[in-house]
Amino acid sequence: MRINFVRIGLLISFLLVSACASMHVKLPVKYDLGDKLEQVPEIQDMRLGGGGRAPSFLIIEDHDEFIGNSIARRDTFTLSESENDWIRVDDQSLILRNGPDDFYLLVLQSPVYNLMTVDTISFVNMLNVLRAKKDLVEIGGQRYVIERIYKIDGNDKMLAIKNRILGG
Repeated sequence: MRINFVRIGLLISFLLVSACASMHVKLPVKYDLGDKLEQVPEIQDMRLGGGGRAPSFLIIEDHDEFIGNSIARRDTFTLSESENDWIRVDDQSLILRNGPDDFYLLVLQSPVYNLMTVDTISFVNMLNVLRAKKDLVEIGGQRYVIERIYKIDGNDKMLAIKNRILGG
């Protein structure tokens, strides 16, 4: 009887490990931009919108259930497209303006079907750093993981990348 419990436990452990390993996110090919852009793990010293804006509010000693780790500090930035803080590209990517000619393309882990209709987005991040695969963007009341971050230098390059993603 004890051997059966051990076997069942091992089977469940194997299934859990297999399920976690198969959760690797496969993005569409159009987001493979390593030949055109530098993929970066994070954006440091964000000046989102180009205005050096401070976080909307600060949360002290919070626990983020989605990511599963305790955090001492979280900043929340809310950005508006109508104020040129960000640019929608498609239902899985957007561009942040970090200065006059300084942009970042964010590719999300999954499509966001209302991304094309919202004006504001929010980021919940630690210490003014936005990290791929760890930080979240809130769109329409739902949170989404940022899968990749690409740095874009210059307005012309930003427009070219946006057109490439859109198939132009």
